[in-house]
Amino acid sequence: MSEKQEVKKKKIILICSNGGHLAQILELKGLFVKYDYLLVTEESPTTLPLREKYNIKYLKARSKGKKET
Repeated sequence: MSEKQEVKKKKIILICSNGGHLAQILELKGLFVKYDYLLVTEESPTTLPLREKYNIKYLKARSKGKKET
């Protein structure tokens, strides 16, 4: 393969709520870093530091048990 030919990585997106589901996805780091990935999760004080280490975007956190009247 010449220098001009690029091998394109497959694109994947990983979406989860923060907490346990996010912890489970991060356990798969060895797999998803091989791809052109985007990690999407809820914005919270615990998830903000992840932006320094991962390609990540944030959603507004969902309300916890609040009912609209």
